[in-house]
Amino acid sequence: MPRRIVHRPPVQYPRRVPSSDTSPQPPPDEARATGLVALLSGALFAWTALPGLHWHDTAEFAAVGWRLSLSHPPGHPLHALLTRAAQTLVPVGDLAFRANLLSGLAVAGALALAYRILRRTAPDLPRWAVASAALLPAVIPAIWLQAARAEVYGLQLLLTVACAGLALRVARGDDRALPALALAFGLAGANHSLIGLFMVPLALWAMAVGLRRAAAPAKALALAIPAGALGLAAYLYLPLRATAGGVVGWGRPDTPGAIWSMISARDWTRGLAPADSTPIADNIATLAGFGIGETGPIAAVLLFGALLAGIGPLVRARRAVALAALAAVVIPVASRVIYPLDLANPDLGGYLAGAGVAAIGLIVIALDALPEHPRRWLGIVFPIAILICAPHLDPGNRRGSRSAEQTARARLAEVPPDGAFISSDYATAFQTWGLRALYGARPDVAPIFRGRVESGWQRDRLRATHPGAAEALNRFPAGFAGPADRYEPGVEMHRLGPLAARLRPVGLTLAPDAGWPGIDTLKVAFAPLDRSADHDARRQAAFHYAQLAAHLVRVQGPGPLIDFALDRADALAPGDPMLEALRRAR
Repeated sequence: MPRRIVHRPPVQYPRRVPSSDTSPQPPPDEARATGLVALLSGALFAWTALPGLHWHDTAEFAAVGWRLSLSHPPGHPLHALLTRAAQTLVPVGDLAFRANLLSGLAVAGALALAYRILRRTAPDLPRWAVASAALLPAVIPAIWLQAARAEVYGLQLLLTVACAGLALRVARGDDRALPALALAFGLAGANHSLIGLFMVPLALWAMAVGLRRAAAPAKALALAIPAGALGLAAYLYLPLRATAGGVVGWGRPDTPGAIWSMISARDWTRGLAPADSTPIADNIATLAGFGIGETGPIAAVLLFGALLAGIGPLVRARRAVALAALAAVVIPVASRVIYPLDLANPDLGGYLAGAGVAAIGLIVIALDALPEHPRRWLGIVFPIAILICAPHLDPGNRRGSRSAEQTARARLAEVPPDGAFISSDYATAFQTWGLRALYGARPDVAPIFRGRVESGWQRDRLRATHPGAAEALNRFPAGFAGPADRYEPGVEMHRLGPLAARLRPVGLTLAPDAGWPGIDTLKVAFAPLDRSADHDARRQAAFHYAQLAAHLVRVQGPGPLIDFALDRADALAPGDPMLEALRRAR
């Protein structure tokens, strides 16, 4: 009997790309699909971008980008340069919004690249399923937030996905991709040195596997070394702009030791809890709960079920790309479990954004290993997950919020002319920078960050615009005990010595030797925080009320004011042990 011949349509991307054709151009349909992923995600991010300055580090990145100055360690030079480009070239919104928009463009590019990678690694899965998988991260709240605010994590996700795609090409024997991988790896390190290290194992695996298949491995390696150095050369920005920005900027890396201290973030990480003080098992459970919460339990069950459905065929197929995706999930997670976790800090989502995209990619690869019929239908989990996640895109009610900017302006308004504002919180110091750099607010005020008063660089930066404040910094805190000085309540107020007992609230700030205010005065001052539904603003309000209460208890302030601050803090953070301790200490 003659053998029956079955004709099957060719797939767009073969499972194993021959070494003679390692980087085929995508067919027109694939190019359009890639563009559609970029367009849809980019439109979403532009529509939902935060309107201006926000909490945490976002104001800092917008400010130092415009001044071409330095952000906190490791300095993030590449992000500063691209932020300035966006602020100069984008013709919509104010400077803070343009800085936020840069993150959205970067994440949209990352998702488009992710689609291209997944189509090559999962060629048998329907195109609509792969496109839906690539779009799913756009509606996961922790990843969306990296696209909505000025931060380094959106750009880092783009560089991480680029490194992953180039590493896979190198692993398939494309020696032309190795210099590009080295360049992307160097740029990733120049944007965020720690997250850049997450890609080291994947790059080493790709080189170990791919260079044995490459046509000219020695030439590829010879080109890769200067390409990687070129990417890392972005750090030359640090000494070149060491004193740029005046009071808007962090550090002064103008010597080899200071440059290394900035890049290694030695000064920044000194306050982190030691690794052995954290219950790692508890952190793993917390992160698992965090991941489920990001998609919702229903979507999480569907996605995990799809992974389980394809895991058996995937193991039998022994696809190395699946192990690479798994490593891309595990390494960022492992880097977080050794430190105390703060689920309210959006930076956690920035560190784990690459792991989230890799986890979705792992599910795609697993489904691609299934037989044709279940493979065709199980891809529906991705559009279903999008429909489930999209209505809960912004659980923190951050969209449209200007609470950070309004609060920062209210603080500065309390400072008398030619006075000094001594901030206690990083975010407050950065918001002051943002108002100064982007809007020219209160150039007469000397902004001082209490957490770094011992650093010579802060004194040197002040000297250019506020020489009197720079001189007074040598006598801190006694040099800032006048009627024009204002302090933000914060941690370790006792370090101010006798001055602490003289500080009285005048609103959002404390003034030396001021009279005790009425409760109505504090209510008016706190209005920008109290009336906001923004999760970050309410968290900041709880912290501020708690620190104000702690200060009032310490200096034996009026009982009604203490009760007011404790009651407001307790309403925002019920059951906080610190508040219970303060009530007992009264």
